[in-house]
Amino acid sequence: MKHKVLWIEDGAFAEMQNMSAPIYVSGKYDLVIAIDATEGLQQLRQEAKQFETIIVDIRLPPGTDPEFQKIYKDRNESRTASKLGLALLKRVLKEGERNKIPKHHREASKFGIFTVEGYTELQAELEDLEVKVYHQKMELYDRSKLRDIIEEIRTQNLTTKR
Repeated sequence: MKHKVLWIEDGAFAEMQNMSAPIYVSGKYDLVIAIDATEGLQQLRQEAKQFETIIVDIRLPPGTDPEFQKIYKDRNESRTASKLGLALLKRVLKEGERNKIPKHHREASKFGIFTVEGYTELQAELEDLEVKVYHQKMELYDRSKLRDIIEEIRTQNLTTKR
């Protein structure tokens, strides 16, 4: 059975050829992509989808969800300022039951961050959310970076469950 991965990333289709090729070639993963905060939340609300690994970008467009749209507008319609990836993580990990997120998707050990923001500007929020896997996007990175992040989250999740 393939390891189910959700990648919440607005630029995923642009990065598809480069970053996801090693994932598909390995044959070990079932990769689902959500391109905005709303799509990410919708994927995580589905009881039948049991993602073992969830990778989130911090700079996401809001999609159609009214709460995400409000945050986006309140912060001058800026992906950088709105940090909707953090808002999504909060709704899932801190307010998951209220937001109809199945319990199996509310485990911080399943999540990782892959974003352009530096760690220090996210550190307090990530510690509060108990998300431990963080990687900063760089201009040049190894094509296998996404696969490596998935494996890091899998390893952390296995260690956490022992």
